[in-house]
Amino acid sequence: MTQLNVTKQEMLEIKQSKVELMDLELSTISSDITSTEVCEVITEVYGIVLDHVPIYKRAQNLIDISSLTPEEVSKKVIDAHLTQHGKPLTGMDIRTIINFIFGINLNGISSLEKSGISLFSKGQWISRYDYDLFAVHTGLMDIDVKVCITDRFTELTGLGSLPNELKDSLISHGFTYRTENGDCYLVSSTGDSVADDFKVETMKKIMAVINKSYAHMI
Repeated sequence: MTQLNVTKQEMLEIKQSKVELMDLELSTISSDITSTEVCEVITEVYGIVLDHVPIYKRAQNLIDISSLTPEEVSKKVIDAHLTQHGKPLTGMDIRTIINFIFGINLNGISSLEKSGISLFSKGQWISRYDYDLFAVHTGLMDIDVKVCITDRFTELTGLGSLPNELKDSLISHGFTYRTENGDCYLVSSTGDSVADDFKVETMKKIMAVINKSYAHMI
């Protein structure tokens, strides 16, 4: 993969979003893109290691993965979906494929920059900044979701649990408030992954509270 003349940090400093930076990195690949290059770009831009992320069952129909090692599965499945899609492949196409295979919404993650929300998912931090006020945690297959405060929020507000306005908003969205933890928690009643639309709406509710009451802290 051709190296860019500027670093990731320099691109972020000139207000390039992660989506824009990913597209820029992909544009430097002259040959047909492979799973290895896709994984390298996503790790470089987002800090996400796809080799460690479980694959959704819906994405396993193109190849037989029974004989593959855990280290081989991710790249083999990505390659199969890249081939099925055919050329040309845009950055948006690749992000759609990644979301289908792993349930990782790279477009949505990019929108978390400077939002005040950290995201822990697939066993790793997907987005996290020192100034974040709230954190969203999901399980390996997105079957459960937890929303909690960060140490930064406690430091700035003196509160040890979710503020009432956010707690009430999340409860109306289907979450349960856990007094002992000071957080809100939801688990899928069907055992299936929580829908993308639900996760997006959850983020919007958190952002609405931040924009109304805590934007000056970010």
